[in-house]
Amino acid sequence: MHGTFRQLLVQSLLTFSIASFKFNYELDNSSPVTALIVNPQYPNQLISGDANNQIKVWNNNYEELTIEGHTDTITDLAITDDGYYLTSTSLDSSIREWDLSNGENMFNVVGHNNKGILSFDRNDQVMVSVGLDEKIRIWNQNGELIKTKGSRVQINDVKFAAAQNYWLTTGKKKSFKLNVWSYENEDLNLQFKIKSNFTEIISIDVSPDGSLVAFSGTGMEVFDLETRENKASLFTGGTVKALAFAPNNSNLIAGAREDGIVLVWNLEGGMEMLGVEHLTGEAEGPLSGCNTVAWSNDGTVLFSGHEDGKIKAWSVVE
Repeated sequence: MHGTFRQLLVQSLLTFSIASFKFNYELDNSSPVTALIVNPQYPNQLISGDANNQIKVWNNNYEELTIEGHTDTITDLAITDDGYYLTSTSLDSSIREWDLSNGENMFNVVGHNNKGILSFDRNDQVMVSVGLDEKIRIWNQNGELIKTKGSRVQINDVKFAAAQNYWLTTGKKKSFKLNVWSYENEDLNLQFKIKSNFTEIISIDVSPDGSLVAFSGTGMEVFDLETRENKASLFTGGTVKALAFAPNNSNLIAGAREDGIVLVWNLEGGMEMLGVEHLTGEAEGPLSGCNTVAWSNDGTVLFSGHEDGKIKAWSVVE
């Protein structure tokens, strides 16, 4: 009965599908994929971080370079706008920068004593990192610490909103708010808070035009950053671990659900569930948890990283 109900639920959701994606191909990362990013200057270059402490650079779907140096799981990746340098965080507490042409380690600093997450500003001059150690750290482009700020809660995510020049951070445990900061005089100054309906916000992302912020937990909400109004409260059917707006469409958002389903919402109406054939019995094999999602630069391909080490590519169907 439970399985039948689940299948009917999935099929009813698909009735409202935006029906615009199909599975294209997959890459074998060989270890659980924990982070994905596409190089902004080199569209054929996809970079993955994994639970085997490695960073892999994929070019035209082939593994071009393996970067080693971290001693624990990779937790986040960020690339400078020129596409030359990659910065990574890890459960080993370090933040490291790498030359993407050869994998050379440019700097290695102590970041956060647990999961670290980071984001650059628009000119790659300032980097902000957060972690479960209840600290916010501000760095310059050379990896030199500018300031450490204390926080009353563990922090799950940080993003830079270029249009408003805001930094956004999320809380863990009993925090229901998204904190919005401005950067002035080498410090972050709290501007306002947006209250969520979730007991924990896991992931956030900012739309490409800078007008919207989406955040996820056991559901997903979208707010207008200027008016602070709730624009949408969206069904997820489970915990969403990562979010990503399409780079060329502020109405299109992808989410990595922990059971392995990849969700894509169109804020103008509709949702698609990628990988749902494993739930309905149309595909063989277990569904592997999804940890991360990333879009190609032109928004025509969506990548998802999974616990079984697979990176799946989903193509937009015109």
